[in-house]
Amino acid sequence: MANKRAAKRCRIYQIDRVDSEFAFREYGYVLSKGISAPPSDVYKVVFDGQLKTEELEKIFEIFNIAHPKEFSGHSLSVSDIIELYENDNRSFYYCDIFGFKEISFTPIENG
Repeated sequence: MANKRAAKRCRIYQIDRVDSEFAFREYGYVLSKGISAPPSDVYKVVFDGQLKTEELEKIFEIFNIAHPKEFSGHSLSVSDIIELYENDNRSFYYCDIFGFKEISFTPIENG
């Protein structure tokens, strides 16, 4: 019997203030400001947990149709960031107007 590998853990980051100039903006807007990554100081973690998938489109669907009870944010939208991680392996994906863009992102660590 083959062992099925568990999916990586997932964090969802959303902009903490709707008045942020980066809220609900496409990734091109971030780059137009002369920076190479979204500013981490405007984001907060609204979900940190295990999902049954690592597929970004499926994650988008989960956080728009069937929010996990631990989720404290709004439906996944443009400017949100998905982190997939296990051990020291971390990947960040910006929710753009069409699809996702893998990005460099250095979140502010909570506590």
